[in-house]
Amino acid sequence: MTDKEVESKEPDKKPLDDEALEKLAVEELLREAVQGAARAEIVGPSGWIKGPQQKTNKRFLVNTLRHANHPSRKIGLKENTKMADYDVESVIRKIVDAKDSTWSPQEKIPLIAKELEQQKADLRLFLENCDFDINAIYNESTELCAESKELIEEMENCKKEIEQETMAEILKSIENHDQIAKQLESINFAWNIVSDIVKCGKYVKNFDEGREAQSFSKAVESVYDMLKFIETPAEGFEQLDLYANTKNTARLILDSLLNDLYQAWFRMISYTTQPDTSKTVITLNITIDDSLVSIDVLNALDKCEKLSEKISEFADFLKKEVFVPILQHDCLVYVESDELATITINYKQNYTPTYGDVIGNLRLLFHFLNNKFNVDFKPDKSIMRMLGNLIASELCQMLIKDCFIDTIPNNINDLQRYTLVTNDIADFQNFLTLLKIFPQEGLSLLSYMDRIDVLFADRSSQHFLATARTIMMKDLSVTMSIGVEKIPDEPVSFDIFEDDPHVVEALEIFDKTVPKSLFYFPRCMISKTAQELLDLVYMVMEQAVQCSDVVCKKLYYTARLIFELYDAVVPYHHENYLQTIPQYVALFHNNCMFLAHNLQTLGDKWLSLLDREPPYAVGFIDLVQTSTKPRT
Repeated sequence: MTDKEVESKEPDKKPLDDEALEKLAVEELLREAVQGAARAEIVGPSGWIKGPQQKTNKRFLVNTLRHANHPSRKIGLKENTKMADYDVESVIRKIVDAKDSTWSPQEKIPLIAKELEQQKADLRLFLENCDFDINAIYNESTELCAESKELIEEMENCKKEIEQETMAEILKSIENHDQIAKQLESINFAWNIVSDIVKCGKYVKNFDEGREAQSFSKAVESVYDMLKFIETPAEGFEQLDLYANTKNTARLILDSLLNDLYQAWFRMISYTTQPDTSKTVITLNITIDDSLVSIDVLNALDKCEKLSEKISEFADFLKKEVFVPILQHDCLVYVESDELATITINYKQNYTPTYGDVIGNLRLLFHFLNNKFNVDFKPDKSIMRMLGNLIASELCQMLIKDCFIDTIPNNINDLQRYTLVTNDIADFQNFLTLLKIFPQEGLSLLSYMDRIDVLFADRSSQHFLATARTIMMKDLSVTMSIGVEKIPDEPVSFDIFEDDPHVVEALEIFDKTVPKSLFYFPRCMISKTAQELLDLVYMVMEQAVQCSDVVCKKLYYTARLIFELYDAVVPYHHENYLQTIPQYVALFHNNCMFLAHNLQTLGDKWLSLLDREPPYAVGFIDLVQTSTKPRT
């Protein structure tokens, strides 16, 4: 590259002269003029191009639709887009050659003016052939402008009027509203106080009417309702002296009425107890009936929520002073009249009443109470129902625990006839349900039957252990002879197993190996109590194999416990005789050896009688050593 070329590429850093500046200005003006003419859409009255079209309104759209299909329309879509496609830069390059540096503005002005005139002519032709009436649109826009200015002026006037007059009236109305609200609050405050005073006056009036009519229920209802009402007084009422005086007076009146009601209750229901060392006499005097006086007293007590309290006191008395003695002692319930009944409790040693006596006494007692208490002082509400709700659950538990469980037999034969007892109990429950003492569902006097096996097992076990203890405490000197003097030499026959030679062979080996003396007890003297005890164990075994698995297992352990009990009780109970009389020691030794001899085969006998395989081991061999151990 030559120095001349390098010099030509360096930027000209010399300042522009006036002529160059004038050229640049002409180019810029020319560019802006041509661009403005190309973008113009609306021509003003003077022929110069106006700015962008304003936003259309409804009237403009109507005129647009009206002239959409005007017959003078000559310009198509392609011609309409001609102005938009006008390239200003190409026009400028055509007029002013960038490579020519010798031109002057005076030379280019005629060309620019000619181009502008040509653009104006094209624009006029475009507007004349346009689909829209531009003059009409312009005139209509002018009218809309004028109308908009008028509307703006009206809105400004309305705004001033609202700010000056309407807002003042609104503020004044707000002040009046606040004053009225305060006055209404004051009136409402006074109204609530006056309303409470008037209501209290009505309660007092109703009380006076009830007192004049000698109606406890009406008088109590008035006073009680007034006390409940003044517990939540209106604001301001409780600051008045009238409030405190009314409240204190109402409480005093209610206390006086309750005192009179309690006296009336004690006249209707009274009970006394006369205790003594040998017996106790309880007297029940009940005069309640369906008369208006009795019902009035009951309603009054119920209104002030004291009736349930009084019935609860009577229920507690029955449970503690009547039901418990009937279940535990010799009692006699005697109904002397419709209003009087006596319960005589005789205290006897070691006495337990039968279930029949208990049911009979309770039937008489509840029948007497039902004749007096079965009065509906309110719909479906009577003293008998209320009493039943208070005593039903506890009475059911007491009867089952202290009476009916004791009826469970201790032997299998009586258990098979136990339905006679359960039928009596079911009849008694139906009687209590009929009297509304028991509910229709939820309580059952036979609920203990759900675990009859466990109860029977416990009952039998207790019976056999008590019987065994009684036998053990008998005199050891009452003796009997037992055993054989000589072991028989009779050959043993195995004919019943002749079909199985292996069994016959095994039995022959067993007969030769095990001595026969093992199965025979030598003759000696033993106490009769030992034989009685063994007979008792066999009785336990015979009963166990006839019962369910629960009972059978319990009785098996009972049989084992009998032998363990013998080793513990007899030496202790007969200790004095065993330490002083040698014959007693010999008898006791023989007794122990006799029992041990039978213990060796007792387990096999138990399993042979049992028709099923028990889920536990059955055997008494481990007790043999305990029975034969030496005692000092």
